[in-house]
Amino acid sequence: MGNTSLRAPSGLVNVANSVDSSPMAIARNLEQRLEKLLVGLGGSVSRGEMHPAELAGWLARQADLAGYTHSSGPAVANRFDLTMNPAEIGDDPQKLANAVAEVLGTHAAESGWRLEGPIKVVINTDKSVRRGAPEANFEIEPGPLPDWGRLVGKDQHQLTARRSLVGRGSDCDVMLDADSVSRHHAVIFQKSGDAWVSDLDSTNGTWVNGSAVGGTAVQVTPGSVIMFARASYRYEILT
Repeated sequence: MGNTSLRAPSGLVNVANSVDSSPMAIARNLEQRLEKLLVGLGGSVSRGEMHPAELAGWLARQADLAGYTHSSGPAVANRFDLTMNPAEIGDDPQKLANAVAEVLGTHAAESGWRLEGPIKVVINTDKSVRRGAPEANFEIEPGPLPDWGRLVGKDQHQLTARRSLVGRGSDCDVMLDADSVSRHHAVIFQKSGDAWVSDLDSTNGTWVNGSAVGGTAVQVTPGSVIMFARASYRYEILT
C-alpha cells in the first residue's frame, strides 16, 4: 500500500523489524494507540475509503519500516512525509499530523528508540495518489533534543540522545579521553523514563556501583557510579 523510502546517514543500516526484541508486540501496541487516536479524531481529520483501523495499521508499518540500527542500538527516523488523496483528508490535516507525531514520540520514548531530532509528521495532498493507497517517505532530520541526564566525573557530559554511545570514538555522543576506554565502549539509554547502561563488549569492561555489567543492560538511578574501564562518573537525572 503506497510507497516508502528511508534516507539514512552513511554508515547506518536500515533494518525493518529490528527496533525492539519483540517487534510484533511493539508494532501492535503502536497500531492500537493510533487506531484509538484516529477514532477519537473522527471525520474532522480523515475521511474516505480507509477505515481508521486500516490507516492506523498502515501508519504503524511505516514506523516499523523507518527503524534502523545505530551503533548505540535501535533507532527510528524522525521525519515522516505522508501523501494522501485530498478526498481522504478532513478539514484539519495539521491537527492529524500533530496528533500522529505526538503518539509516535511517546511510543519512541517508551520503546527506547534513538532519535536524531523531534518527531515531525507532514501531510501532503496529491490528486494523483490513489484513494486508499497513501504514500510515505521517512528520513532522519537532525534537530534539537532536550537533555535528559548527565555524567559527572573529572569532566561533565550531558546526555541528549535517548541512546547515548559512550567511548573514545569521534562518533560517540559521550566522548571520553581515556586510553583504557574502548572506541565504542558502552551505551547509556533511557526507556520509559528509566536509565540503563549496557556494555558493548569493551576491552576493560563497565561497572555500575562496583558490579560488572555483563551482556544484559543494568538499570542506573540518580547517584549511581558508572565506571567505563577506569573512567568514573556519577549519573544524574535532569527533570
